[in-house]
Amino acid sequence: MFAITTRDERHSVNDQLLASRRNRTLFFVLVWAACAWFVSDRIGRGWGPPDEGLLGQTAERFLRGEVPHRDFDDLYTGGLTALHAAAFSVLGTKMSSLRTVLLGAVILWIPFVWLIARRFVAPLAAGALTMLAVAWSVPAYPASMPSWYNLFFATVGLWAILRFLDSSHYRWAFAAGLCAGLSMLAKISGMYLLASLLLVVVMRAYLLPATDARLDAAPIDDLPSTSHDWQRLGPSAGLAAALAFVGAVYTLLAPRGWSEGSWLFLFAPSAMLCVSLGVIVLESRTARWMDLWAPTLALGCGVLAGVAPLVAYFAAQGAIPDLVQGVFVLPQLRVSFASRAPVVTPLPYAVLLMGLVFALAQIRQRRMAAVVAMLLAASGAWLLIYGVRVEGPGGVGGGSPIYRQMVGSLSAMMPLVVGAFAWLVVTGRTRGLPRTQLAATFAVVAVAAFSALLAFPYSNDLYFHYIAPLLGLAGVAMAMATGIAIDRRIAGVLVVFYLAFGLKHVAVRATAPLAIDRAGIRVPPPDSVEVEEFVRLMRAHARSEYTFATPDAPEAYFLTGLRNPTRTMYDFFDAAPNRTERILAALDTHQVTVVAINYWKIFSGRPDSSLKAALESRYPHSMRAWHFTVRWSDPR
Repeated sequence: MFAITTRDERHSVNDQLLASRRNRTLFFVLVWAACAWFVSDRIGRGWGPPDEGLLGQTAERFLRGEVPHRDFDDLYTGGLTALHAAAFSVLGTKMSSLRTVLLGAVILWIPFVWLIARRFVAPLAAGALTMLAVAWSVPAYPASMPSWYNLFFATVGLWAILRFLDSSHYRWAFAAGLCAGLSMLAKISGMYLLASLLLVVVMRAYLLPATDARLDAAPIDDLPSTSHDWQRLGPSAGLAAALAFVGAVYTLLAPRGWSEGSWLFLFAPSAMLCVSLGVIVLESRTARWMDLWAPTLALGCGVLAGVAPLVAYFAAQGAIPDLVQGVFVLPQLRVSFASRAPVVTPLPYAVLLMGLVFALAQIRQRRMAAVVAMLLAASGAWLLIYGVRVEGPGGVGGGSPIYRQMVGSLSAMMPLVVGAFAWLVVTGRTRGLPRTQLAATFAVVAVAAFSALLAFPYSNDLYFHYIAPLLGLAGVAMAMATGIAIDRRIAGVLVVFYLAFGLKHVAVRATAPLAIDRAGIRVPPPDSVEVEEFVRLMRAHARSEYTFATPDAPEAYFLTGLRNPTRTMYDFFDAAPNRTERILAALDTHQVTVVAINYWKIFSGRPDSSLKAALESRYPHSMRAWHFTVRWSDPR
């Protein structure tokens, strides 16, 4: 929403300072360095114990030669597990090694945010947008989660498809598909990026002139009418593609039931985008068949190149059926056990924020703009002081009412931004836009709209940060398409406020070192003391290299360095019969002398009563430590 000026304007002092290519490059390097420094300062702070345990335990088991999905449950595809295992082998088996990998990925990602922003706005605004994207993303939850890599590859894939729209060189379509394939290696949610790229390909095919293979600056309403011969497609093909994607999203979401949040935040963005595509198709009338299948083939080849290494690995292990089961079948259990729909509570704040931005865009008098800027600055200073972040478990989450309203006002913006773009298209306000600008705007909005599905099936406040940079880019692209231009002083105050709010209240601030050999990160002081006691107690009573923790406690294994005698990470994945008997047999086989019973309720609920009774009988001694009851038996 901070579209200050177009790239071609050079009338202000700031534009003159950044007019030369050398100065623009220097400015970008300064922005890049500042962002990299801030992320490096925050990358080792805060944690979500179950997430850290899951990432660490799966990587460690892979490093021992176990195969994901066959020998242990991997909640994700497996590619990120292999990357984390490589990090352990080089940097050591500790949580900070995973954070180092994430830091490297962030540093490589920042330039692509800048390059996309530069397509729509001048360097100063692009720098501000880049810093906002960084401040509101990884520092909010710096665990090496696969959704961060979905964000990174979506950004690079968006940049590649924009290059393809500019040049029509199929190597850029291949690169975009490669990003989608690599994103799927981290998490199967990378398929959402592929879906958005395919929609961009369909849109491009209908926007291309009848006699050229490249987009030009002519508006869409200047397209000539052409005949329907065997080389051309009518609007029915494009409409069928739009309906197919809407149907696919509906099929994905329908089995879990519908709530107001599911309709609004998960289904509506992709549905409104497909409506936009349908209108563009009807206005453009025809497309050449080659302009549809050739880039689609390039995309597909890129996807295959991205996923080929993982598929080859599983094929060599004879574990292709296990891969299919783990990636496409077993996750259906997550819809039942690890499912939470978005809530609509933040929507009014988002509506007010968008209304405020449009109202500010109408101010043209310099004196009035200066007064409004001062009022906004005073209000922002008050919010920065009193919008105090309340730390949740691990130093993330929580928040005062002001904090929740500020973050909520942005987290609910996705359907409004996509809806605004759809309204522009449906009402014909984009007909005068150059086809290059319309295509680029559609591409950015498409990738952002489908990225909203990352919150399926489990949505919480953190999922906004996985898509915040894409939402910001989509907002800027949509604003430029409408011609919105906010006074520079007002825009500057808004940018500074949201940047300061992100730095002060969004980024994790955990301060105490976690003094165990597998950590290397900083956590809230209570966690530091309690975790150290838990690890000491578990290791003191372990007479073998194995332990057992239930329910949903992968962190117990990784933090202590004791091995898991089962394949289970989260208990709800173990739906086979005779579970208690199988677990007790595994405890006997591996001579387990200490177990941990988790009293945090994660996904699976409380432990099975029969299993709990058997553990209490076998391990009569107990002590509370951290969020566990540690139980052990006397050595024989």
